[in-house]
Amino acid sequence: MDRPLKRQCLEKRLIKAEKIKFTDELERLYALRERFFPESNLQERIENFTTFYLQTGDCFFDLLLDSFEPINHKFAFIQV
Repeated sequence: MDRPLKRQCLEKRLIKAEKIKFTDELERLYALRERFFPESNLQERIENFTTFYLQTGDCFFDLLLDSFEPINHKFAFIQV
């Protein structure tokens, strides 16, 4: 093989690897989006808060109050 053909093969392999990496990352993003926004809705519109309250007990409300920032208009993700 001459140099241009080797270069083309290497470029094809790199492009294929990048596509696979991009596909994997995209799938992870879709899974995260579905987890935090089930059925393309806000999670609190699908799941009841009692599920989380039963997992954490009375400290659930402390978690909510600690993360509550009424002036901040961004989403807050709370790990339960």
